[in-house]
Amino acid sequence: MANLLGHKFRYAPFAPASLQSYFKPKGENEMSKTKLEHHGFQALNEYIAANRPKVLIHGHQHFNAESRLGETRVIGTYGCKLIEICHG
Repeated sequence: MANLLGHKFRYAPFAPASLQSYFKPKGENEMSKTKLEHHGFQALNEYIAANRPKVLIHGHQHFNAESRLGETRVIGTYGCKLIEICHG
């Protein structure tokens, strides 16, 4: 499992419905395969696989994009973006 700042996390006791992160998951919404500074963060992939939040909103890119990672809707934002999230 990923080790983030010395803390291991495998699952959250109460998984969130949404998650916000500066970084994106590895392999999601990546435009450049050569610029390592714009590659995703593997620990997020592992957290999402274990906790399955409905939505992940992230930055760290210069375009708006959406994808799916399993059941999780991955929304990459740049500047501002209106996001409608319906739970039900």
